[in-house]
Amino acid sequence: MVTKIPPEILHTIFKELENHHLSKYILVCKYWCSNILPILWSNPLEKMYWQYHYQIIQVYISCLNKESKRILREHNIIHEVTNENFEATYDYTQYLREIEFNGLYEACGNWLYHISYNDSDSLYNNEDDDEDDGDDDHDDGEDFATRLFNRYFHYARFSESRLSDSTKKSKKDDTQLQNRIIFKELLKLLVENHLTRYKLIIPSGFYTFNHLSVISEIIPDGSHLDLLRINSNNQHSVLEGLSSTFTSIDQLTIKCDDDDEGLASYLRNGLPTINFLKIHLTNNDMPKLSNSINEVLIKNKDNLIHLWLKQGGNCINLDIFKRCKNLRTLRITDSHLSDAKNMKPSFWTEDVLIPFITSSPTNSLSRLTEFSLSIDASVNLVHLSTIIQNTCGLLEYLFLKWEIEQDSQNSCLLFQSILENCQRLSGIFITTSIDTIKFIPKFLMECSKLKYLGVDCLRKDILDLTDWFPQIGMAIRNRNNNDLLTQIELLGFYFKFVSSVKSFHEFLDGCSAYNGDKSDKKSKDDLLELYFHNAIDWMNEEKIVLLRQYANSDKIQCSLSEIDEITLYNIDDNIL
Repeated sequence: MVTKIPPEILHTIFKELENHHLSKYILVCKYWCSNILPILWSNPLEKMYWQYHYQIIQVYISCLNKESKRILREHNIIHEVTNENFEATYDYTQYLREIEFNGLYEACGNWLYHISYNDSDSLYNNEDDDEDDGDDDHDDGEDFATRLFNRYFHYARFSESRLSDSTKKSKKDDTQLQNRIIFKELLKLLVENHLTRYKLIIPSGFYTFNHLSVISEIIPDGSHLDLLRINSNNQHSVLEGLSSTFTSIDQLTIKCDDDDEGLASYLRNGLPTINFLKIHLTNNDMPKLSNSINEVLIKNKDNLIHLWLKQGGNCINLDIFKRCKNLRTLRITDSHLSDAKNMKPSFWTEDVLIPFITSSPTNSLSRLTEFSLSIDASVNLVHLSTIIQNTCGLLEYLFLKWEIEQDSQNSCLLFQSILENCQRLSGIFITTSIDTIKFIPKFLMECSKLKYLGVDCLRKDILDLTDWFPQIGMAIRNRNNNDLLTQIELLGFYFKFVSSVKSFHEFLDGCSAYNGDKSDKKSKDDLLELYFHNAIDWMNEEKIVLLRQYANSDKIQCSLSEIDEITLYNIDDNIL
């Protein structure tokens, strides 16, 4: 019976399952196995937990040809899978679709450490067996604990203190060479699969990354890099050798810490084609990196589609983004969150928006379909209004979150600009105030394609929605009865509010009304979902009881919070 399911359906089902389930289902039959293997091994180093990475490397090594295995053994990498006669059951590399170079190198090191540790442990076990000969009557308890401590203390002395400093250094150099050899031979194998996509993630820290130099020896010039994510820290001279290797990058993410000469040289000499650019800005002076990015953007003025600016800062002249004519997505975010751990400094100023408020007919926003602004500082609402007007009516998603209004007298101007220029919107998240909450019912009735609406409010404000909840509910009721308007799928409130119970009840009545005969009951997936952020912590008991009643009667979907969601749908009706 299981073999009669079409592979397309099986693949769709299996993609939704966790890896630990797939590893069991792979044993059902050969047919299921052939459909699960391409999923499990499409990007195993990302899908599997790191403690299993050495096993993945071991499988890949078993797939190497005899010549590569011979090279490994010449460098004293001895294991059963490096034996020329050892062959894998399947050619797992044929399923690979994505590889990240540093992740592969680290996994090679984990495998090398694993087999070296086992060899050393095996050597100790042999010594321990000799020492224990003739003494088979060990007691549990203190004697057992003492023996266990002595074993690992002995191993520590054997592996560290018995080695001289020169021996330790020599051993470390040998290990690094072996790691690099394994990385190189596996890379030769994996690039044979022309469907594999490449990624390179270089974390913060002063590492040499010399192993990356083998990439240019193996991967042909003019190749494509799906992702390059890098922290600039002046130590990336190895990147200069990759200028001709990767001439196009789909996503480039740069966190600006220092004026990185290696990264600047790579960008300047290679001038790669880029579709997505994300930059963590700072106030540090970075002439080399700024100039190289400027040159890249001149080349990519027609190619750059997605732009993401984080944290603000003047390390790069933002006027260079005026040249980008085909932006589809613009995100400007400030990661300076008051409750965040390891808080990073924010350099946000209103100047960050200046390059995008030009009135030129060839402005960079004329094709924009998504605009996100999320900052925890003040914002100029006239600037935002101008940006909205320059989008030429193509916006589909709009996310506007701020804490302080620099010119609150212009708040209605912004909301009116959205109504007049954003008729294609299907998703909105926006910060409101007591002066602009009145626009929420208008969004619900005038944005014909709207499906998702999220509402926030200014810092420390607690809005009284008593007068507005009935109007919002009525707007949803009217929308549900208008076949020309899309149905609202999600309405979220991300702030504390107050209202009368009567007003809240009228709101829920409007949200639960739908078009058609009352006997035609909607499925739960078709119902409007209401979301109240952390409401279980601040909403009074009467409103929570109302929400649960409406949810249990299948009139709405509702999430009070992530913690309360399970309780919400399984609550005993007798409690109400």
